[in-house]
Amino acid sequence: MKFLITSLLLICFTMTSCQKKDESKTTADSKSSGNTTDATKTIAQNAFIYGFPMIEMYGIIYAYNVDTKSPQYKGPFNKIANVPRVFTPADKAFVTPNSDTPYSFLTMDLRAEPLVISVPQIEKDRYYSVMLLDLYTYIYDVIGSRTTGNDAGKFFNCRSGMERRDTCRNQKSDQV
Repeated sequence: MKFLITSLLLICFTMTSCQKKDESKTTADSKSSGNTTDATKTIAQNAFIYGFPMIEMYGIIYAYNVDTKSPQYKGPFNKIANVPRVFTPADKAFVTPNSDTPYSFLTMDLRAEPLVISVPQIEKDRYYSVMLLDLYTYIYDVIGSRTTGNDAGKFFNCRSGMERRDTCRNQKSDQV
C-alpha cells in the first residue's frame, strides 16, 4: 500500500510539473515562463529517473521483508531466505526472475552494525554468485566463482559512512 501511494505521489508530481503553459501570457512572459517550464520539466524527469529504481526496490523489500501477510514474504531483515523451487508467473514482486535458477535472498540492514556473509566451499566445476546491490539497484559487488573463487570465505559488509569504508565492503577475511 505504501508503495502504491508513493508511486502515485511521484506520478502526480511529475504530471503537475509538466503541465502545458498558459497561452494567455504575453510574449515576454512566455519566453521567461517557457524557460522555467522547461527547467521544471527537466527536473521532474530527472527526479523520476533517479527515484524510480529506489521506489521499485522498496516495493520488493516491503513485499519480501516487511509485509508478513504478503504471498511474496521471504523473511525478516538480515536472515537468508532460500526458495526451494523455481519461480513462476505467480511471483510478482521481482521484475524478471529466471525460471530455471534457485534463489536465496538476504536483505541486509546495516544501520546498526556490519554483517558478515559466509560462503561455503563450492565444487570447482560449479558456478555460483552472490550479487550485492543497493537501493538504487546498483550492483556494487559480486561474491562468486568469477570474482572471489570457489573457496570458502567470509565477507564483511558495512554501510557507507562507517570507519574502514575503504576496506569494509566485501573484503574476504579469515579473521572475521
